[in-house]
Amino acid sequence: YQAFSDHAENVDLRKIASKYIDCTEDLLALYREMMHIAAPAVLHASKYYYNTWGGLRIQIVYAVEDEEYDSLYQSCMQQINSIAAKVDPAWSDEEKALYLHDYLATMYNYDYPGLSGNAERPYRELYSALGLLRNGAAVCQGYSETFMVFMELLGIPVKFVPSVDQGNH
Repeated sequence: YQAFSDHAENVDLRKIASKYIDCTEDLLALYREMMHIAAPAVLHASKYYYNTWGGLRIQIVYAVEDEEYDSLYQSCMQQINSIAAKVDPAWSDEEKALYLHDYLATMYNYDYPGLSGNAERPYRELYSALGLLRNGAAVCQGYSETFMVFMELLGIPVKFVPSVDQGNH
């Protein structure tokens, strides 16, 4: 999380997590989960590469440059906080989740134009919370990431399940 916040280019997960996890696959699963729950990550990390020579080193590719990040992050979080303010604290976790699900499904568009290559925006924004908040449209992963940011903000436990591990949706 700190690496994302610091906009680090490389992270050596083996050094950080080896006392807890010794399996490369588990470390990658931890990293993927981190990519989908840490607000700075879902709002600006677009992809990653890794190698296992002498550890598990992850190279993070960011969707925006350092100088753009702060204003973009503030804009996205302002949008998120404005939407989250509409949630009644007296509601159950299920009611909060349903409200935010319905809000996202109603107020944002599935990005068919982007998916078919008929949109003038970076391809990486199709699959991210950044894309949904910035463009008002994304594909399923963008919705999922945005929903996760809301759940984390409200203190509701949530876990991202990537379609790659679940038979492509």
